[in-house]
Amino acid sequence: MHAFSNPAVAAVFDAYPADVRAQLLALRELIFEVAASTPGVGELQETLKWGEPAYLTPHTKSGSTVRLGYKRKQPDTYALYVNCQTTLIDTFRAMFGDEFNFEGNRAVVTREVDGGLETISVQLPAIISTDLRLNEPRYITLPNIMKAKKKQLDVVKPDELGVNTAPRITLLKASEPPVRKAGIKVADVATLIEKLKNEAKAI
Repeated sequence: MHAFSNPAVAAVFDAYPADVRAQLLALRELIFEVAASTPGVGELQETLKWGEPAYLTPHTKSGSTVRLGYKRKQPDTYALYVNCQTTLIDTFRAMFGDEFNFEGNRAVVTREVDGGLETISVQLPAIISTDLRLNEPRYITLPNIMKAKKKQLDVVKPDELGVNTAPRITLLKASEPPVRKAGIKVADVATLIEKLKNEAKAI
């Protein structure tokens, strides 16, 4: 674990409940690891802002201040805050959302995680990607089927719409791929490596 250089910050972490402390310490380690491996960030300063651990880049002035938060009124929740003028959290947390609603200028996004569903709130504009179950199927009822049969169906030719349906692709050649050679069984790993190196030239 990255050693504490600020006793006041260490005291705040010690005051957290054990389960929350473990999660926030892991998040703290991740902050230091990412900063160390990202060019241009430089050395982090660990301090307190509004009584909560915060991480700044005083030498390079790069990026956003990162602050870790915990509210005893919501004992099962902890948070990571960045400058409100950035879109960092919006971008990170809005990815892979499969259901979303809107409240004013914020979007409430529900996404699937290992433990079930997680609901987050993001500032708009935001990028939200979706995968499954976004649209529920529409089941046709019998009355609607009967109404559809009574509706007039207009048949229009493409040339009436100014659409040219003449083929625009010329097929020059079509051929099947070469037949794959039958595989072989080898007796041991050494033989496999020898064949991959000398015959298949794969390694």
